[in-house]
Amino acid sequence: MRTKRGFTIVEATISLVIVSVVLVAALSTVGASQAMRFRMDRRTRGLLLAQDLMNEILQLTYEDPDQTPVNGLEPGEGSTDRTDFDDIDDYGGWNRSPLVHVDGTAVLNADGFRREVSVEWLQGINFSQTSVSETGMKRIRVTITAGEQEIVTLEAMRAGVGGAVGFNAVAAKK
Repeated sequence: MRTKRGFTIVEATISLVIVSVVLVAALSTVGASQAMRFRMDRRTRGLLLAQDLMNEILQLTYEDPDQTPVNGLEPGEGSTDRTDFDDIDDYGGWNRSPLVHVDGTAVLNADGFRREVSVEWLQGINFSQTSVSETGMKRIRVTITAGEQEIVTLEAMRAGVGGAVGFNAVAAKK
């Protein structure tokens, strides 16, 4: 007499449970991988946006070449049109979203990002402390945010009185 061989209901159920557990674990791994990729893409994009603006700022002179320098915008310079900015401290307190280039064209793939700039005088001996008066050293800080989350902060120090450049040091945080 021949016996029939095959899966019993119990064996099929156990196999189904094992396959389900493995499938859930695989999908969780894929989801975590996609979330990490999104965060890395956003951080990379934020760093590129910060570098772009920092390069724009560092192209300018240390202090206004045309007028008696003040920390911030000089008379006649608008706060929305960056084509008027002619020295690095004109960017102090500037922030914008949506992002545009100097010529007013939109920055591609920058939806949801905001750029903020601070420019501060630094104490000559201790660069971690700010000063309320001219010291010959300024720190430029460009911060990129998406929503309420800070993505990256880029800092540069600029030395120079009368427009002479002493050095630029750039560091990214976050």
